[in-house]
Amino acid sequence: MAKRAEENAVSELKKELQRVVEALVEEDDDCDLTAAADNAIQTLGALKELKLKQSTDQEFVEIKNLVGFQEPPPEFRCPISGLLMKDPVVLASGQTYEEQYITEWLKDGHQKCPKTDQPLPHTLLIPNHSIKKMVMNWCKLHNFDMPRTSHPPADEEYAATANSKHLVQLLNRLSSSSASDAAKELRLLTSRSPSFRALFGEITGAVPKLFSPLLLEKAYSDARLHDDLVATVLNVSAHESNKAKILASRNPLVVSFLIDSLRSKNIETRSHAAAVISALSAFDTNKYLIGESGAIKPLVDLITEGQPLALNEATCAILNLCTVTENRERAISEGAVIAVMDKIVGRVLIDEMLAILATLSSHHRAIEEMDEHGMIFCLFEMLRENNISEQSEEHCVAIIYVMCFSDRTKLRKIHEVEDACETLHRVARTGTSRAKRKASSILERLNSYQIFKLDSVVAVMAYVPPHKRHLKGGEASSLPSPAPPPESVIPRFQRRLNFKSKDYPKKFVYAENAISRWFVVGLADESRVSDLTRLEPVAVESFERKSGEKPLALVLKENDEEAAEFSANPWIFVTEIVQQDLISSFQQVKDEMRGYEFGEVKPTLVIRFGRILFHGNRSFTVESIEGNSLPVGTLRQLYKSFYTNIPPSYMEYVTTNVVPETDFEFEEEKELYHVKLSDKMQPDSTISCKCTVARDTNQLEFSKIELNQVRHLVADMSCLDKNLDLRLMLCTKRILAAVMDDELENMKILISSARLDSDVKGGLRWSLGKQSLGDRYTVLGVWHTNAKTFGNSSMRLKVRHADRFDFRSSNGEVANEVSLKMPGVVSLLREQTVNTDLALEMLEENLKLIWKHFICYSSST
Repeated sequence: MAKRAEENAVSELKKELQRVVEALVEEDDDCDLTAAADNAIQTLGALKELKLKQSTDQEFVEIKNLVGFQEPPPEFRCPISGLLMKDPVVLASGQTYEEQYITEWLKDGHQKCPKTDQPLPHTLLIPNHSIKKMVMNWCKLHNFDMPRTSHPPADEEYAATANSKHLVQLLNRLSSSSASDAAKELRLLTSRSPSFRALFGEITGAVPKLFSPLLLEKAYSDARLHDDLVATVLNVSAHESNKAKILASRNPLVVSFLIDSLRSKNIETRSHAAAVISALSAFDTNKYLIGESGAIKPLVDLITEGQPLALNEATCAILNLCTVTENRERAISEGAVIAVMDKIVGRVLIDEMLAILATLSSHHRAIEEMDEHGMIFCLFEMLRENNISEQSEEHCVAIIYVMCFSDRTKLRKIHEVEDACETLHRVARTGTSRAKRKASSILERLNSYQIFKLDSVVAVMAYVPPHKRHLKGGEASSLPSPAPPPESVIPRFQRRLNFKSKDYPKKFVYAENAISRWFVVGLADESRVSDLTRLEPVAVESFERKSGEKPLALVLKENDEEAAEFSANPWIFVTEIVQQDLISSFQQVKDEMRGYEFGEVKPTLVIRFGRILFHGNRSFTVESIEGNSLPVGTLRQLYKSFYTNIPPSYMEYVTTNVVPETDFEFEEEKELYHVKLSDKMQPDSTISCKCTVARDTNQLEFSKIELNQVRHLVADMSCLDKNLDLRLMLCTKRILAAVMDDELENMKILISSARLDSDVKGGLRWSLGKQSLGDRYTVLGVWHTNAKTFGNSSMRLKVRHADRFDFRSSNGEVANEVSLKMPGVVSLLREQTVNTDLALEMLEENLKLIWKHFICYSSST
C-alpha cells in the first residue's frame, strides 16, 4: 500500500511539474511567472525527496537480502542519509556522521548539529576509527561487502574544509590565562587529525606562536603545559612539510626549549622532545643547527639512562644527527661510544645501537675507544649468535672492517680472534651479500700481511731489524752485527743540496718538518731483501755527465727471481706504511695554507713513475757496493734520487692500453714554457713563470706565476717485481697573486726578450747578457713541455714530454714522464673535519689501480 501511494504521489508531482512548465513556456498572460517558478522549484524538491526515499528503501532491501534480513545497528547508519557509514567522522557535538553528507551539510552554511541542533563551536571533522572498525567487523560477520568510498578520504580533503579560524583562536588563547586548556586541545586535535597538523604549515605565524617567550616561561613552571606543548610540536612535525618550517626561522628559543625538555624531570616530556628532534633531523639543514645547539649531550644521557619510554626516540635522534661529520665528533666527545657499547653488551636495541656504532666508526677516536673497551671480542661474539639479525650482522662486519684497516695493533687482535673461531670465514660463506663482501675483504687483508706466531705471540710482519733478517736457527746469536738506526728516527729531515753558487735558490724546497722515506715493495717476506737483491749499475747519461759514474738500481738476483714470493696486495702494504705520515704531513700543509698571505697555496698528492737510483754515501762508494747484497738498513743510509725519464714504449703502453682499460677520459693537450727565475728579494725561492705561445705573434704570453714547490712528504718505493719504481709525494704550489705592477712588468720584459728556438735545449734562448734584468731577476732554467691530460672520478693522469735546460749547470735533458695526481684524496684531507678512513680507502683504491694497470707488467716483460 505504501509503495503504491508513493508511486501515485510521484505521478501527480510529475503532472503538476508538466503543467507549470507549459505555462511558463507559453507565457500565459494570466500566469504569474514568479509564483510559477517557485511552484516548479517546490515540485522538483518534493519529487527529489520521494526519489531519494525510494532509492534508500531499495538499498536497504538489497542489504536485507544479502545479510539474511538483518539490518545494521542504528549507530552504524548516518543520521543524515540513513545509509551504512563508510567513512564515519565525529562532529564537534560528539555525533558521528558519514563524512560525505556532513561535509555537504556544513558547506551549505549550517552552524548546528543536524541531529541535536546544538550550536557548533567549530566545524572540524575527526575520523571515528572505532566505529569504522566495528562496521567493517559487522560486515565481515554477516558476509556483506561494503561499497568502496566514492570520494577522497578525510585526510586529503580536510585541508580545504577545516576551520582555520579555530586554530587561530586556540593559538591566541596560548597567551591568555586559558593557555593550559588551549595547549591540551591543540595536542588532542594535532594527534587525531592529519589535516589539522597541515594547517600549522599553511597559516603564517602558527608555529612561532608555540614558542613565544611568555608561553615558554609558563611552561617551565607548569609540567602539564610543558608536556602538552612538546607533544603538540611532535604531532605538528609528523606532517612532512612542517619539519623544515619549524626551524626555518632559526629561532634559538625553539631548539633551546627542546633541549630543556630533554632535561625535564618528566620522562614522557623527555621522550616527546627526543622524538621531535628525531623528526626534525630528517632534514640536513636541521642536523647542523640541532648539533650546534647542544642537543647531543642530553640525548646521549637518555641512552645512558636507558629509560624504555625515551631510549628508542633518543637512539633514532642520535642516529639521524650523526650522519653529519661534525655531529659525529660531538657525539664521541659526549660519551656516545661508551653509552652505546653498554647497551650492546646488555643486548638492548641491538640493531639500532650497532647502526650508531657503525656510523661513529668512521672517526678514529671512536675506533680507539671501541678497541680500548674490548669491542672487537664483543663483535665477534655477536656474530656467533644464532639469533643475530641480518642488519646487525652487516653492522658488526662493517665495524670490524674499519678497525681492521685502522692500524696493525687492531689487525693483530682481529687475526687472533678469527684464528681461534673462524667467525669471518663463516660470514663470508653464509652471510648477507653485503656482509660477505666485507668479511671477504677483511680476510684478504689478514692474509696479505704475513701474520704469523712467534712464541705464542701474534705478530704482524712490519719492520724487522736488518741484522735479524737473514739469520737462521742458532746462528743468530753468534753473528755480531750492528743494529742500524730504527725507521722512526729516519723520516724527518731537511735536504741540503750542494749547488755551484750559494746565491742560487735550491732546486727542491722541503718543509721544515718534511718526511722522507724509502722502502721495498713486492716481496712477501721483507726479511729476504738482502738475500734476493743486489745493486746493479744502470746507464743514466745526465747523472754520468755530472758525477762521472753510473748510479745503481736495486734489482732481483737473476737466479732468485723464480724463488722469490711476491706480495698479493702490495697496495694495502703501501697504504699502511704511508698513512700516518700522510695525515701528519697534510696537517702541516693546512698550516701553510692558513699562513700564506701572498696568494693561493695549492696542495698536490702525486704518484710519479721512474727508477730509484743509489749513489753511495760518505761511508760507501759506488764501486764498493756495486753488485753486492746489502741489508735494508744499509740501503736506507745510501744517497738516493728519483729518475723520472721513462722509456717511450711505456708512454705508448699507458696511452694505448691503460687509458681505455681504466675509464680515463681525455681532457686536454697543452704546450707550455716554464721559465725559472731567481729573485734577489726572495733568495730562498724560485719563481716559475708558466707561459703559452701566442700563435699570431709567436711570442710568449704569461699564464701563471708560482713559487717553487714545497715538499712535505716523499715516499720512494722500490718495486722489485716491476720495471718501474714509484714515488708518492705531497707538495704545495704557492701561486703568486699579490705581485706589484712593476715587478710583473719586469718579469714580462725579461721573458719577452727570449726567442723560440727548437734547436736549443729548453726551446728558448736569450741573447748574450739578456738572461737577467738589472740586479734582481735572473733566468735559472727553462722547460718546454707538451702534455696530455686524462681524468677519472678521483685521479688525473699526465703524460708529458719535457725538454729542460739548467743555466746554472749548463746541462739539459729530454725526458718522457708519466704522473698521476690524486685530487680526490686531497679534497677529503682538506675538509675541516677529515674523514681519515674514507681518504685512506680512496688512496688504497688508487694504488690498487696503479698496481693492476700502470705497473702490472713484470720485470721479465
